[in-house]
Amino acid sequence: MTGPICAPATPLFPCAVAIVRVSGQSLSKTLQPMLDLPPPRVAALRRIQWKGFRERALVLFFPAPASYTGEDVVEFQLHGNPLLVRRFLEALGELGVRLATPGEFTQRALLNGKQSLLEVEALRDMIAAATDTQLRMAQARSGALPDWILEARKRLAPWVARAEACVDYGEDEHILINFSDLESDIQKLLETFHVEQARSAAARWLRDGIRVALVGRPNSGKSTLFNALAGEDRAIVTEIPGTTRDVLEIRTEWSGLPLYLFDTAGLRDATDPVDTDTDTDRTDTDRGNTAPPSSMGTGRPAALSGTALPGGLLAHEPRALVVSPSLAVVGAREVRPYRGDFARAAEDLGNLVRAGWHLVITTHHL
Repeated sequence: MTGPICAPATPLFPCAVAIVRVSGQSLSKTLQPMLDLPPPRVAALRRIQWKGFRERALVLFFPAPASYTGEDVVEFQLHGNPLLVRRFLEALGELGVRLATPGEFTQRALLNGKQSLLEVEALRDMIAAATDTQLRMAQARSGALPDWILEARKRLAPWVARAEACVDYGEDEHILINFSDLESDIQKLLETFHVEQARSAAARWLRDGIRVALVGRPNSGKSTLFNALAGEDRAIVTEIPGTTRDVLEIRTEWSGLPLYLFDTAGLRDATDPVDTDTDTDRTDTDRGNTAPPSSMGTGRPAALSGTALPGGLLAHEPRALVVSPSLAVVGAREVRPYRGDFARAAEDLGNLVRAGWHLVITTHHL
């Protein structure tokens, strides 16, 4: 983490204003050949000239350590011409200011103690949020320590202090530790940790999304259900069996939950070279790890032949959800027939996914 860095803070598209930020030590000296920096935290117009180019930019200067990265930070607000921004970045490079690597500004903030690791993770989730649920979850974290961690620290602090005193002065002061009381307190904390661990797993599904695979025999409604869940016609639907020849993937949202939907080719005996090349029973390695997993979240592939998939899947993954040929949702000892009502099936599937189910939807007979 040495030397000044720069990066555009806005996309390189034609727009009214483009922002470029610079971070490093002694930026007043580094940028002196280009401009004189304004007083700290005062937005000022500056005329910038380099290699025949000139630009009037709004410039802000945040001296260390009271800045985002803990170093000197300068923000340039330029006209939003992408070519102008590129030439300006090249001019900064000639002054010894290199382009930042992805996330390097925040990395410097972390290493300089300006942000905690939790704040950095919350910022990452905020930037990557693609649904309302993900955005609310990232905002709720806001980088602060959760209350349960603060409570655990409060409960453990006296025991830590007593253990240190026991080691240092135990023999002279006859300080002892009541292991029965310690075990009681630890047990309460363990119960809280287990609850929070389960919540964390659910939050990970909300953050990373649910991978939903549609598998089954040819011409049994997989692509129709795929289009219904996707909310648009992405898969070709015809009466000809085997229309889908390879995996179709789409990222969509359902009730605020990110879904990765995979429509697969029908499970059948290969009859020609095309079928052999695109058959859905190839391994993930054969597909370059692009095929959807047949057992969500378990890492154990289920056999994609005959009627073994539903039973085998449920045997290994009790939280899996399977859909029958008549669109009957099977799970939690309940069978709910839909009789071709794709809209209602899609709505219920969305609710079950939000409840933490791992999905494999099959058109096999159960």
